[in-house]
Amino acid sequence: MTSPLHSKQTLADGIHATIAFEYADSGARLAAASFVAEDKYKMAFQASDETIWMLTSVSPITWVQMTIAAAAVGGGDPNPAYLVLSATGSLTTERVFSVSGSSGLIATDAGAGSTLGLAINNNIVATISGSRFTGPVTGTLGINLASSSIETVKTFGFDQEYNNGNCGGSMFIDWSRGQKQVMTMTASVTMSFFASGSQKIGNYLLRIVQGFSGGPYTILWPSGSIKWPGGTKPTLSTGSLDIDIVSFYNNGGSFFGMASLDFV
Repeated sequence: MTSPLHSKQTLADGIHATIAFEYADSGARLAAASFVAEDKYKMAFQASDETIWMLTSVSPITWVQMTIAAAAVGGGDPNPAYLVLSATGSLTTERVFSVSGSSGLIATDAGAGSTLGLAINNNIVATISGSRFTGPVTGTLGINLASSSIETVKTFGFDQEYNNGNCGGSMFIDWSRGQKQVMTMTASVTMSFFASGSQKIGNYLLRIVQGFSGGPYTILWPSGSIKWPGGTKPTLSTGSLDIDIVSFYNNGGSFFGMASLDFV
């Protein structure tokens, strides 16, 4: 006897099943015809890959796949992890892809349906090809090669000659402003440097210009911190706008000075 309870009825009692059609494979499903209007939105089971399809139109006959193939489900990772651009809160195993400003990378998101591009930030990370850097390498705070060498240099230039302007009286030369400097004397000068040990080992050059009028002017050099050839300090040129160039080598313990005089 048929139960009056819908939950107790079976197909034999006339209850409707979820699946209305069954096909061996996609060929059989696509070959099926003779559907009537009442068949719209009914389901079909495709046995070859265990997928379910909905008939969304009977003219023309149109099927919409409702489930993925069983092989895809069985062969997939049951615990996938997701890499996302921002936290969604809906994926329990998601990780947010983040590129910080100090990582040396630049991320460019072209938007949904497009691409996420990654590039090297050349202001942080220099590009290297093989074992050599290619292209210009610049640094606003200096480039530290950690005791490595620079080899096969064609030219080595400086971006500027630091200008100390008009000078007279006490004058302090700060070599950290540049290894090539110039000063114009408008009065005699008492010169001072940082101690040799606080400066980088290397060559330094000072271009000295006599003032246009009122000279000649002299320089009282720091005593003891500069070693001159024969122990004799240079006597500067005396003509108006005469130029003297004094070069120094710092070995980390002393400055060694040499003057080239009277460039007219």
